[in-house]
Amino acid sequence: MKDVRGDYIRRREIKTDKKRRTPISPKLRKAIAPYIKDMDHDDYLIRSRQKDHRGSQKPIHRSQAYRILKDAAKAIVYREDVGTHTMRKTFGYMHYKKWGNAAALQKIFNHDVELTTLMYIGVDQDYLDKTIMGLYR
Repeated sequence: MKDVRGDYIRRREIKTDKKRRTPISPKLRKAIAPYIKDMDHDDYLIRSRQKDHRGSQKPIHRSQAYRILKDAAKAIVYREDVGTHTMRKTFGYMHYKKWGNAAALQKIFNHDVELTTLMYIGVDQDYLDKTIMGLYR
């Protein structure tokens, strides 16, 4: 929980072991404030019901996060496939559409190649669709 008390969400990437930080928007800060106000400094933001060998609560596993997202999508009758990367990809797509800066997004996602970033967020497919449909105008 200490990771969201300041101005940034701080984390260490599992794949690369690199430290990352992401600014917390005022809207997000306002939304989580009531939720975290009574939490201890070392509590996990989203806790599992399971406990570790010392009896401390553990964070939810990514498979549980996946189930939560699937259930939320189902509850609002969202028919597209939803997974744990859906929000990350949507963020990337919206960021790219607003700023048009693939290099910044590449850095945010920690991708080695800009093309990987564009493929990841689906911009390459949008471009291909546009060029194909442009032939018929």
